[in-house]
Amino acid sequence: MVELLRYIHVASSIVLGGQVVMAMTLLAASLKEGADSRVARYVQAILKGTGRTIALPAIVLLFISGIGLTHPTGVKWGKAIWIWISLGLFLVFAGAVWHGVMIPLRKKMQGVLEKTEATGPVPDSYRALAQSWLTWSGICLGLIAVILALMVWKPTL
Repeated sequence: MVELLRYIHVASSIVLGGQVVMAMTLLAASLKEGADSRVARYVQAILKGTGRTIALPAIVLLFISGIGLTHPTGVKWGKAIWIWISLGLFLVFAGAVWHGVMIPLRKKMQGVLEKTEATGPVPDSYRALAQSWLTWSGICLGLIAVILALMVWKPTL
């Protein structure tokens, strides 16, 4: 059972990180010179779809499998400071940044595109929102990297 949980945990973290990188790559590509609003609309549809079908399940599986791994592996909650820091960072990542900042930014980008001509250039307001989204995505990747480092290092009190 531990190996299955560990596999789910590692696989879901890879899937989540990959989804963030893929979304960043597509959004950055949609901002290239000459790309029109059709490309941006397509990218927004992908961001929305993969956020719901890939990122959200990966976040849920990460949380459940991570908590599930603590008991059979004998983690001492009182001494394992890495668990508390990781959980805090995970909540910042999944709650505050992902759901509190990035999803609303994506919805604002979608709203800007809905007011834009179907074949026209991408508006500057969209570009500004997209740049902000890319910045916050980088922060998410940084949080994921810190959480991974804590899981490998496992500092205790």
